[in-house]
Amino acid sequence: MTPWMRTLHKWVGLIVGLQFVVWLGSGLMMSLLDPGKIEGSDQRAAAVANPAWPAATVSPSVALAAAKGEAATLDSGWLLQQPVYRLQSPEGTEVIDARDGKRISIDAVIAAKVAQAAYAGDGVAAAPRYLEKTLETRANPDPVWRVDFSDAQDTSIYVSAHSGQVMEHRNATWRLFDIFWMLHIMDYSSRVNFNNPLVVGMGIGGLWLALTGVWLLIASFHLQEFIPRRWRSRRQLMVYAPGGAHLRTVEVASGDSVYVALAREGINLPSNCGGGQSCGLCEVRVRSGVGKATAADRAHVAEAKRKVGCRLACNLQVDEDVEIEVTGGASLWTEHWAVVEKIVAVTPFLREIHLRPEQAADAQFQPGCYLQLHVPEYELPRSAVWYPPEHDQDWKALSLPATLQNKAAVRRSYSLATPVSNADGRLVLLVRFSPGWQENRKHPPGKGSTYAYTLHEGDRVRYSGPFGDFALSGSERE
Repeated sequence: MTPWMRTLHKWVGLIVGLQFVVWLGSGLMMSLLDPGKIEGSDQRAAAVANPAWPAATVSPSVALAAAKGEAATLDSGWLLQQPVYRLQSPEGTEVIDARDGKRISIDAVIAAKVAQAAYAGDGVAAAPRYLEKTLETRANPDPVWRVDFSDAQDTSIYVSAHSGQVMEHRNATWRLFDIFWMLHIMDYSSRVNFNNPLVVGMGIGGLWLALTGVWLLIASFHLQEFIPRRWRSRRQLMVYAPGGAHLRTVEVASGDSVYVALAREGINLPSNCGGGQSCGLCEVRVRSGVGKATAADRAHVAEAKRKVGCRLACNLQVDEDVEIEVTGGASLWTEHWAVVEKIVAVTPFLREIHLRPEQAADAQFQPGCYLQLHVPEYELPRSAVWYPPEHDQDWKALSLPATLQNKAAVRRSYSLATPVSNADGRLVLLVRFSPGWQENRKHPPGKGSTYAYTLHEGDRVRYSGPFGDFALSGSERE
């Protein structure tokens, strides 16, 4: 279950992570916007004290009688300089003239005057527009009149079409803030719901990520790994070539994987993931007593191969004596020597290295195979990496450390760039220089590529191989 769980964890993490970045970025942008500009303080007219309520007004009962529906509440107030009663009912708000008891309809003329009285900028008012509903006044259910002003902030003032009161002041900065607000609360429709399905879904997704992350962490360890190797019992790992020839017997600490056990002996099985159960290249065959295939085996090893005992070495624990067959056979232990015959700088950071084997390359060296170049321990000055004069500026732009070092011998895999038959028996490798992280230099340059870029014509190098079976077989199915 681990491989597909890892895949699902990765994709859910990507989705939740992207939304988290949006949430974080929108929150940052909202905090950077000026609150005064969001509210449009410079375009708001100062509040004016209302005059004393006049004596010659009709009684509230007259106003109630003039209402169309049954009023729930009645308030006295002002509409511009005119005393009015505002009656609230289930149908909405009605405005009654307090001087004569007649209903007042809030039309475009009144809306324009109310908006102009509430505005303190230098913009010119446009003709009012009647709107039944808009996101910019989503907190108020009443239809509104929108009055736009031609100032730098594109100010809009919304006047209630029922009560004649100013509902909202909006401007360009507020509208930008509103977009970030929408992204922040993840409500892309009404922009008011903090508990919308997307927020709930992201919350559940984040919790699921945390739980599966803990599970994957636990699943990546085995109990034996917490016991020091010297305290663990010893097992025998017998290694055979595909033809059945016994190659070597390796003493292994119980609980180690085949991949780790062979690596401790200096034998690096093919792998692009470093034993992470994700590339499927470290396949071996268990000769007898093979256990049940794991999820990683099922994901990377064909069923026909699983039936004959093929498993991933990185996922195969040695809990008892075991016999395995490895692709490459004796080549894993066999070392060859070659002389650097020619070096061609294809680009500043890509070069061909032509090796002349001391033992002639045979038919096993064919397109699709690769070699393991033995990289010794070294400690060299930066100047040991040489390059042609025409690439001087490119190399000077790199931030390489003053001392280049490799504290332990390693192997690095390189594919053949040219068929041996077309290269006069030479092994041609394409090596790209890996400079590491350049901005803060937290990661050193590549150990293998650094070694390769210090080689000169006439130097001797060690290699193992060839390995790999990605080659034409000559069958009719190719």
